[in-house]
Amino acid sequence: MDLKADLLLTNGIIVTVDNENNIIQNGDVAVKNGKIIKIGKNLDIKADKKESLCGSIIMPGLINSHTHAAMTLLRGFSDDLPLMEWLDEISPAERSLEAGDVYAGTFLACLEMLKAGTTCFADMYFFEDQAAQAAIDAGIKIIAGEGILNFQTPSALTPEHAFENTEFLFDKYKNHPLVKVCIAPHSTYLVDEKYLIRANEFSLKHNLPMMIHVSETASEVSQLIEKTGKTPVKYLNSLGLLNKNLLAVHCVVLDEEEIELFKKFDVKVSHNPESNMKLASGIAPVPEMLEKGICVALGTDGAASNNDLCLLSEMDTAAKLHKVNKLDPTVVSARQAVRMATIDSARALGIEGETGSLEIGKDADFLVLNHDLPGLNPMYSPESHIVYAASRREVRDVYVKGKKMVSNGIIVFSDTLSAIKNVNRIIDKFGKNFIKS
Repeated sequence: MDLKADLLLTNGIIVTVDNENNIIQNGDVAVKNGKIIKIGKNLDIKADKKESLCGSIIMPGLINSHTHAAMTLLRGFSDDLPLMEWLDEISPAERSLEAGDVYAGTFLACLEMLKAGTTCFADMYFFEDQAAQAAIDAGIKIIAGEGILNFQTPSALTPEHAFENTEFLFDKYKNHPLVKVCIAPHSTYLVDEKYLIRANEFSLKHNLPMMIHVSETASEVSQLIEKTGKTPVKYLNSLGLLNKNLLAVHCVVLDEEEIELFKKFDVKVSHNPESNMKLASGIAPVPEMLEKGICVALGTDGAASNNDLCLLSEMDTAAKLHKVNKLDPTVVSARQAVRMATIDSARALGIEGETGSLEIGKDADFLVLNHDLPGLNPMYSPESHIVYAASRREVRDVYVKGKKMVSNGIIVFSDTLSAIKNVNRIIDKFGKNFIKS
């Protein structure tokens, strides 16, 4: 019986991001039932739909390993402040948020990410059931994590309530094609020891990522040393919480011993360079972690501290930031940056078996960069162009599980203008108390 595909994309420059970093010139990708079934040159396969890429780049969909998607509602709200002062200004506005607000802010974020080539994101916020629904409605994958803190949040009266919300998410979405769940205690300085231990137990029981802010600033580290006598990493280690499921976000202030601990316990790291730069938190020791073989993923953080959700620009920033910091143009190569935003982000979130690279059997999550534009010509290295030349403007098409979500730069199934209007209505609702003159 002849193999037949639902979709056959032909004549593309395929950046596979597989283990060998294969790049296939004039290559084809065949998709059936949302999965890649064949990849290579001149595929002899029938398809219901066939489309030539005309020499454009096709690569894995980008995976945002850490964000707070609904904070699109607070984009530009409190700029040019250090982290702790920024948190103090943001918090009163956040406390007024309701479930529908989080849906609207997350939905807008989903559209923004899709248009910039992101096909999956890991979220830590409140009302995460609403965030998950927004992702479903937008057609993007989400790893949803209900924020757990010591005190009342907009969606949880107590930490116990936040755990109940997490268990609800896990039960509701355990078999959903677009939604997975992580557990998300905020940080070592805002979550008590007993809740950190409980979160880790939940993570290990269900084999889920545990996403937590770690050593984001020097003041955070000093604060925990004063309280416990240990840095955040060493504190987590003393509690037995360093393991392969831990996704440590930021990790700006690390010493050599802590990097070795990450390596020993296979801890994953989410690097958010633009947010760290904007908040002047510092520069994470990414070259040192990569040299040790630690899995370093890329994330944008929230739109309130970035202020966009574009992983293409995050790759560019990550590569250049570490070169100038080390005065070494060889660190964080274009290839490494591409892997950080794709397969390494997938590894960090435990989904590398289904996405993050273009390989047979994986979900058909990919983006097409329009080669027929001045900014991407001539082309000597596709990976170089992806990192140093491409922007969201070059994103032509985006597919999630084989479904075309962006076509010629336009969102296919969602009304972007309505999403923008919905968010602005929310701002009108609570903005009178917070908008600055």
